[in-house]
Amino acid sequence: MSSLDLPIRAATETAVRHGIQPDRCDILQNASTLVLRLTENLVARVVTDVDGPRKGTEWFARENAIAAHLTRHGAPAIPLHPDLPPGPHEHLGYTLNFWQFVTITEDPPANAAAGRTLQQCHAILSSFPEPLPSLAIVRESIDLLQTLRDKSLLPSPTIEMLGAHLEEAFRSWPIIPSRRSMAMPILATC
Repeated sequence: MSSLDLPIRAATETAVRHGIQPDRCDILQNASTLVLRLTENLVARVVTDVDGPRKGTEWFARENAIAAHLTRHGAPAIPLHPDLPPGPHEHLGYTLNFWQFVTITEDPPANAAAGRTLQQCHAILSSFPEPLPSLAIVRESIDLLQTLRDKSLLPSPTIEMLGAHLEEAFRSWPIIPSRRSMAMPILATC
């Protein structure tokens, strides 16, 4: 049995339970989150680092709410899949959600285009009705370093150096009002 069998099963069984029969299982990413293409237009994201900072459903619930808000307001963001409840879903001990597949391009977007897309998403997020955590991605990165330390995945001096830089960044950046947080939407152009 592969370490991916159970999270793949969680994704496929959840899709089937909602009336979608997967016809493939292409692994698009295998890291702390497993990203699977299950049909021509269905992508599942499954948290496989169950001890990491994205435990439970809170993180995915906020991500889903942000994605739905961005999509409703015409942002260039990858939308949740319309044929499944937004979730987040939990099955076999894994938290997961489902997205529409978008075409993968060979060339990355130009910096200016990516900047405009991010600016547009942040402008739309200013009307997001719920509070968002400030500098969440920096806090999560600090938490991830602890996981790397615990699992001895990087040399200690590297972890210490990265941790010091992240802590300094966190202390030096102004705290942004919660509605204009550093939430990072999944952008269709990136």
